[in-house]
Amino acid sequence: MPNIDERELCRMFSSKEFLIPTRQICDLHAKVDEWIQTNSCGGIVWGPSRAGKSSAIAYIAGALKQAYGSELPVYVYTATNHVATQKAFYERLLMALGHPDASKGTANQMRQRLVNRITMSALNTKYKLACLFVDEAYLLTVNEFQWLCDLYNELNINDIQLTVILVSTREILDVKKGFIQAGKQQIVQRLMLKEAEFHGIESLSDLYVCMNALDNNFVPQGYDEPICLSATYFPDAHRDGKTMAAFAPAFWAAMQNLRKTKHIHANYMTMKCFMDSVSYCLRKFGTDSGDNKVYEPSIVEWEASLIASGYVSSQV
Repeated sequence: MPNIDERELCRMFSSKEFLIPTRQICDLHAKVDEWIQTNSCGGIVWGPSRAGKSSAIAYIAGALKQAYGSELPVYVYTATNHVATQKAFYERLLMALGHPDASKGTANQMRQRLVNRITMSALNTKYKLACLFVDEAYLLTVNEFQWLCDLYNELNINDIQLTVILVSTREILDVKKGFIQAGKQQIVQRLMLKEAEFHGIESLSDLYVCMNALDNNFVPQGYDEPICLSATYFPDAHRDGKTMAAFAPAFWAAMQNLRKTKHIHANYMTMKCFMDSVSYCLRKFGTDSGDNKVYEPSIVEWEASLIASGYVSSQV
């Protein structure tokens, strides 16, 4: 079984290729799939910052592509804080679609190229559907929301049903409220009809699911053999039949202790905090940590790991 150094471990855990299907992600996947199957125009997925929404999008987009294959074009676009012009907007969307000529032509030519690309990808499929995820959607301007509606309408003329999933922090709910108050029902009805809240890790059972996923052997990039985290970092405990999932109760108890002693009101742990805590625990208390090496991480080690992850400083 290969050894992996500290920097590789940290980078691996932060990589978009290292995705854990948490309970929240699985629930959201089922909901998004239902929205697509029922021809919903669009919906909002919102949740706390660093809760793992972007990773959830990556996982769900991959799962949809695997389930539907070429029968469902799936695209992911990340909004940015930029000057909102039609040309810049359509260029970024074309880049998200992987179009080779994303930067060529006028805004009208780019829009037509965008419509044609999605139409050609979806027209000859069984469902004539396409799905567009928009991450950081709260950064979109009023004009950009309207341009998305225009894109939906043009595709609808071509008999293509586009489902737009807006992913954001809770600011997107304020945006929706503003549109309702301003009478912009077209944007709300087209893009914001459905809602789903995305949480972090809220219970011991949630944590079990995540820790259990870490027990699955995987092959890091550049390696030929799989790695098992519990066997690599806590070999004595692993030989006694203990896995990463067996460490979940102490991990959860450490979080509850910190919530109480540090007066933290939030009852969840973000996925960023979870991954950083696990990475710190493996590196600082695992087999390569010298005098700090432990048989298995206890509440003490998990508290230290949570503090190092920023769990406390981000909440108080």
